[in-house]
Amino acid sequence: MEVIREDWEFRKSRHDPTFSQERIASMMGISRSQLAKALGEEKNPTISFLCGYATAVGRPVDEMLYTIGRRVIEEQPFL
Repeated sequence: MEVIREDWEFRKSRHDPTFSQERIASMMGISRSQLAKALGEEKNPTISFLCGYATAVGRPVDEMLYTIGRRVIEEQPFL
């Protein structure tokens, strides 16, 4: 979820009205409060949430999944 949260914070900081929570949530087929709650939680999102978010913000799904995978590998302790 951290990757999505960071992406959202970046988009929000640009003050682009096309990236309002209401618009993105609507494009994902969820309510604004559901999106806000998901962004505040620490649990891992479902693949449908990841794909819906990536599609709604115009980011390629494979790029987002690659970023998440890279982050997971970086956070693994060395054995």
